[in-house]
Amino acid sequence: MNTKFNSKKMLAAVAYVCKSNEGKYDKLALIKVLYIAERESICETFNVMTGDEMLKYPFGPVLKRLHDSLRGTASTEFQSEWNKYFKNPKKETSKDQNVHLKELPDMDELSYADKLFLDRGISFINNCKRGTLVDRVHDFPEWDIAMKRGTVEIDIADILNTYRSDLSQSEVMEIKAEL
Repeated sequence: MNTKFNSKKMLAAVAYVCKSNEGKYDKLALIKVLYIAERESICETFNVMTGDEMLKYPFGPVLKRLHDSLRGTASTEFQSEWNKYFKNPKKETSKDQNVHLKELPDMDELSYADKLFLDRGISFINNCKRGTLVDRVHDFPEWDIAMKRGTVEIDIADILNTYRSDLSQSEVMEIKAEL
């Protein structure tokens, strides 16, 4: 994806999701909510929400910088911003795998549409039966296509072709080029 990453929108989006659950949110579920919101934004507005890279990981699709920040391995600049607003989960052996909101970033970064896309991601998570999240995201066609190709990056064209059958192949390629 050629799009420039919008760190302020990423921080606001994560805060929005955490606020929906008393200021904390499960790390794995958070990754999936943001991925779904990004995908929804691309499919409906032909624009990205955060501009983060969409990648195929073993536990399903992720947004790269979000994933890195949760692991404490994002760029120094973004990790510093992240740490101002969020407390990451304790080590993998801890029972608390929640990201905790410490302070609100600028929530005006999110549009009404962004919030709707995030709400759709939250709704998806809420409708997953306990322990089925990874299996459910493995059913996402774009993740499966990336698996079959053996690529790490999830192709925006695959997303658009899957979820927007009303678009011609030339329209899909034009949208992808613009993003």
